Amino acid sequence: MFGTDPARDGELRQVVNASQHFVARFLTTEGKVRYAVQALHEHAALFGPGRMSGFVASPLAGTGLLDV
Repeated sequence: MFGTDPARDGELRQVVNASQHFVARFLTTEGKVRYAVQALHEHAALFGPGRMSGFVASPLAGTGLLDV
């Protein structure tokens, strides 16, 4: 999935599940949005420039929530 190494897929899924559990349990709504935006930026960095720029530069631009 997404060009990851199949040998590490299980490990990556565990990391994602743990972070999603943390977000769901402990963060406020604004914190959840900031966390999601940071994840989008990290994801975009993995796949190179321009791959997600249209998604990251969304209606949230100018709200301060995209400032990470």
